Amino acid sequence: MSRFFKTVTLLFAMNFIAVLPCAQAEVLPGVHLERDEWEIACDNTRMCRAAGYQGGYSEGGISVLLTREAGPSQPVTGKIKFGTYDVEEILGSLPFVFVLSMHIDDRAVGGQILIRQDSLVAELSSLHVDALLAALQHNSKIKFVAVLPYEQDEDGDVGSRKLVWRLSVAGATAVLSKMDSFQGRIGTQGAIIKKGLKDENLVLPQLTAPIVRLAPLASPRNDDNGFADKYASALQKVLRSTISEDNCYMLRTKEPESIDIELSARLKEGKMLVTTQCWGASYNFGYGYWVVNDKPPFQPVLVTTSGSNASGGIISAVHRGRGMDDCREIKIWVWDGTRFIQTESSTTGMCKMFATGGGWSLPTLTRQVLAE
Repeated sequence: MSRFFKTVTLLFAMNFIAVLPCAQAEVLPGVHLERDEWEIACDNTRMCRAAGYQGGYSEGGISVLLTREAGPSQPVTGKIKFGTYDVEEILGSLPFVFVLSMHIDDRAVGGQILIRQDSLVAELSSLHVDALLAALQHNSKIKFVAVLPYEQDEDGDVGSRKLVWRLSVAGATAVLSKMDSFQGRIGTQGAIIKKGLKDENLVLPQLTAPIVRLAPLASPRNDDNGFADKYASALQKVLRSTISEDNCYMLRTKEPESIDIELSARLKEGKMLVTTQCWGASYNFGYGYWVVNDKPPFQPVLVTTSGSNASGGIISAVHRGRGMDDCREIKIWVWDGTRFIQTESSTTGMCKMFATGGGWSLPTLTRQVLAE
């Protein structure tokens, strides 16, 4: 990621090496790529999502998401979404349902797009998507236009006003080429950018997301609350053996009496989940989570040093890309009764002042989670 989560991503990268004992069967590595005003995320099922934005860093704006499953003859589908970051006045002036039109080089194409104020997102028709894909490859000017009535003036006349949102084409070709490559479409009739004569039946198939079953947690025992205090010194020593100073500097460098290790949950007979803070930054923090035996030898297994919360057998790690919270990175691990398995790795899109928390869900790793 070129400008995204540099510090947090480094911590996750080091943490990935440490969590190998918790790994399940290998899955296809996903990919995330940013080019100018476009980005793409393809996950382990070979599903790809490409998002494009307005140029530069301005509040609100619009974004388009293009999605394609792997496999022969799969269409590209599209959505348009309005940003909400610091544009309450503009959004408040719009009617509950308003009409957009898409313009390519100043020519309206594809018909009307209805947008509801309570969602600010709409599906694009196949006509819109086809025109958009062609325009992105030819450096065309792309804009979305809403023509809205003014309020009636003193003379009873009603005028109109035009609101325009522009979509950048910068980086789109590189991103869509990556989609072709990841799905094995280069040189096939169904490729977006690099078309050829090869049959679509030769492309890579869509994969099914692996299933992880969320196991119920064991009931706590009366003496569980005293577990962390009883074994504080021994736990500190064994937990330190699983980490480096870089990915959990608080545990590595703080004085023992300043380290607060807590019991997070009893997972099952003989197994506990313990936690302590590993690092802190100006707008992010990370907690370490370990599976340990409920008595010595503890044999700790590190899950993550960048956790944010744990509840009901699910550990989540949610981090801002920057202080204004216009983009996030998300990772999730699920307890399957034996170990924690990572079930999600995603971002919410570029840090573009588009929306608080980001605009989309762009996963590079996904697993289906089913409750037992």
